[in-house]
Order: sequence, then structure tokens, then C-alpha cells
Amino acid sequence: WHHEVPHILLSGSWDGCVRAWDVRGPGACLRVVLDHHADVYGLASHPGRPFCFASSSRDTTVRLWAADALSPELYTQAALSDDWLR
Repeated sequence: WHHEVPHILLSGSWDGCVRAWDVRGPGACLRVVLDHHADVYGLASHPGRPFCFASSSRDTTVRLWAADALSPELYTQAALSDDWLR
């Protein structure tokens, strides 16, 4: 779960995908990024930079992400609205 935007869930999968989900309502997938070449084992957000996170994979890589690259809609809405931030 995203610690600054509680309705956003980041997930990693066996197919190497990282997904961003909006769990309000039916749980829409905001974005799918296929950048790993094997299972995604872990995701962690940066404690001081809420729109930065890392993913780790069985392909022996760690990828660093910016939420504006993974989900521009999330980043834009968070920047423009106080409702998205606590």
C-alpha cells in the first residue's frame, strides 16, 4: 500500500509486471509496467519521498521508480489536490 495515498496499491507479479491499482470502487488497474525479466519479489516505497519506490526481482535486479513514470495520473492528482495527501 502507498503510505501517502492509502487507496493506491502497488503489486509485483510472477510475470515480471509491476502494477499500480486504485482500490476505490472496483479496483481499477492504473498502469502495468513490464520491466523485470522474472518474478517480482518485493516492492518498497521511500519513507521520505512518497512517490519513489523500488522493486526487486528473481532476475537479480533492483529497479528504482518514480510514481510519475509508473502512473502519471496518480502523480498529477496528488500534486493538484489536498484530498490525496494526509
